[in-house]
Amino acid sequence: MDDIGGLKNLLYELLALLRIADSWDMPELKAKVELEIHKHDLVQRLLPLYRISESIVDQNCQPSIELIGHPVLQVAERYSADDLKDALNQMANENGDLLRRFSLS
Repeated sequence: MDDIGGLKNLLYELLALLRIADSWDMPELKAKVELEIHKHDLVQRLLPLYRISESIVDQNCQPSIELIGHPVLQVAERYSADDLKDALNQMANENGDLLRRFSLS
């Protein structure tokens, strides 16, 4: 699956599943969802679609990471998806200047 639109849809579906797993207190499913996100490398492969939103800050007053209007980092924090949160923060640290340029376009 190399189609950017398909990858984006896959990530949205997995994030929706993450919400369900959290609300039903299913930690094993949450772990499997995070594994699928990593398996398909949805953080790095969708890099051109991510933006750093200076208007939305996380709990540490850091800019939020969005995937074209979808607050992926906030979802990861809200549902305790620590592996996803770490991957997003690492991606932002390594590509912050590039993400800010994407945000301006």
